[in-house]
Amino acid sequence: GGAIVAALVDVGVAAIRSGARTPAGALIGAAGASVALYAVVGALLGLAAGVVVGSIAATLPVGERLVGWRRALRDDPALDRAWAAGLLAAGGAAGVLAAVVFVFARGFGLEMANKRNGALSTALVAVAALPVAALAWFPIFRALRLPARLLPRPRAIVALALLAGMAALGVLGALASVDWRVIDFGPYTAAAVFAVAAVGHAAFWQLGPGRRIWPRFPTAVRRGIAVAAAGTLLASALLLALFGDEPRARALVGDETTGARVLLRAARRLADRDGDGYASILGGGDCNDHDPAINPGAEEIPGNGIDEDCSGADEPVAAVTPPPAAAPEKPSAARPAFDGNLLVITVDTLRADRLNPTVMPHLSAFAKDAAVFTHAYSQAPNTPRSFPSFLTSRVPSRVKWRKQFMRFGPITDENTTFFEALHDAGVHTVGEFSHFYLNKEYGVAQGFDEWDNSGALSLKDSNTDVAAPRIVPRVVKKLGELAKSKQRFALWTHLFEPHSRYMDHPEFPVRGSSTAALEKRYDGEVSFDDLWLQKIFDALEATGLAKNTAVMIFADHGECFGEHRVGGQLMYFHGETIYDEVLRVPLVVKVPGAAGRVIDGRVMLLDVGPTVVDLMGAKRPEAFQGRSLLGAVLGEPLPDKPAYAELLPDPSWNFAARVLVDGQMKLLDKISENTLELYDVKDDPREQKNLALEAPAKAAGMKRALQAWMAGR
Repeated sequence: GGAIVAALVDVGVAAIRSGARTPAGALIGAAGASVALYAVVGALLGLAAGVVVGSIAATLPVGERLVGWRRALRDDPALDRAWAAGLLAAGGAAGVLAAVVFVFARGFGLEMANKRNGALSTALVAVAALPVAALAWFPIFRALRLPARLLPRPRAIVALALLAGMAALGVLGALASVDWRVIDFGPYTAAAVFAVAAVGHAAFWQLGPGRRIWPRFPTAVRRGIAVAAAGTLLASALLLALFGDEPRARALVGDETTGARVLLRAARRLADRDGDGYASILGGGDCNDHDPAINPGAEEIPGNGIDEDCSGADEPVAAVTPPPAAAPEKPSAARPAFDGNLLVITVDTLRADRLNPTVMPHLSAFAKDAAVFTHAYSQAPNTPRSFPSFLTSRVPSRVKWRKQFMRFGPITDENTTFFEALHDAGVHTVGEFSHFYLNKEYGVAQGFDEWDNSGALSLKDSNTDVAAPRIVPRVVKKLGELAKSKQRFALWTHLFEPHSRYMDHPEFPVRGSSTAALEKRYDGEVSFDDLWLQKIFDALEATGLAKNTAVMIFADHGECFGEHRVGGQLMYFHGETIYDEVLRVPLVVKVPGAAGRVIDGRVMLLDVGPTVVDLMGAKRPEAFQGRSLLGAVLGEPLPDKPAYAELLPDPSWNFAARVLVDGQMKLLDKISENTLELYDVKDDPREQKNLALEAPAKAAGMKRALQAWMAGR
């Protein structure tokens, strides 16, 4: 009963909340599949509970002892007081244990380089602290015997209620210590609905009116109810076996529910026979579950008779048009050679819409004399995928990684970055940073003559770091040195502040902890970096470098503030979705002598590398996938081309997805969920109306084009 109620509530709420049109057949299929998934869990939990409760009841007369205990407390005030003090002392002893573990974990465990060792050490400290907590119980008990008299009777029951309240406050305190927006409450909400429904169902029939009503039903009625329940579960099992063919039902269960999506993903893992992460049943999309090289996320090899990417057929060789050989663009009369310097400034987590006079007045003023690309797309929603992508002008899946399935995977020396191309062209390359990811071991320092990442904090500490006051003075000093040296240079620096957690700055005070306050804190971080950007601009003027130094400013990705849901959970921050609020970033290019202009054409961060080597007269690496934007910067027309992005799985978010933006249409291919989303980003810029069901042919065609391009064709 609890499983049926929880499943129907889960699917019903998801269908209403999504706002998408859900045909009756899709709703029935989704509901049946959800009931079956919940029923399996309910049956297992019911069986386990029956075994445990039955064993306890058969071994210990728990009910009788509880009744006897309550009577003893009622009849013996001294015993009641002792039990109350003992229970409160147990809470105090637990507090001692928690304090010891917390102090060790915060002071030592989290600082260990090996996180597994940190977790193991914390567990060992917890075990070692148990005797200390047990001994602490005795003095705490003696101290609480007198205060326990102040509790109303029955004092022991009141003490239990106080302990429950303290535990609840502890949970709330733990949630308050982190930003609750990063927690996916969906599965917990679904579990709570299931538990309430199951307990309510059991209480009604075992303790409530149902206990008296059930025996009064005629035998035929009771048999009919049992048959109906069995028939419901059987029908649900059949619907689950057929589940996956209907796109709307697949999206509703696998993408929009709170609990059923977790159960469906677990069931797909169990059904995956070749270990490639995709199942051939339950809508998993795997067309060959015996070969791990064949799955929806695989790269298609045309003409070999195998449908590697499960697109429906092997792509013929004739359909493949080889890309033209990459060649360096030669300056024309309309595009004179630039023999100056280059300054690249990246700002972490900066949304495209924050480049405005209110939030970034200094950069906005600077950009008036620059080329501003209003529709620049990052190729990844997080730093460890975006940095290697724009440095190598390759989509993340085609970057050469030492190990791709890592949160911060290092890249290999086989990659060629645009700074390597500049270095080979005789340009002096300099990096000025102070951030953990910009340590040389991650491979991003390839091609640099100078690399300063001093003062970089650990991953944990970097989230509350304010690094711009540490970095920018070094950049200003280095610019002065380079100006005196007269050598041609390319300098890259990175400002981290807008990345969460958002820190408060006296210049931009914010109060409160609401979602609106969260966004204001983010804006405060952006405005804080804007102040430090101006110091760099002032240094260019003061050193005379502004006359012969091109400046390129962009972000690695954006940030989301609840614009979209995943499984009913409003999404905040970044790294888990590929909607425009995370992919669209500012891109400002200022070349001395070029007029300022606003360019609305669609571009990618893949284009940064080709633009830089074109501007500086370096040789373009053959592996680059982007195009040069220098012509557009100098006033030439910008040809319309699609934009691409992808979300690669990693241990913290094991989902794969890809994006194609072509014309005014944007396709999201959610590979892990085997679902498509299609948006008209001109008429629906916030991507709220999914058109995939209304235009399935368009969505399918864009998916084929996306698969082909990602495969390098």
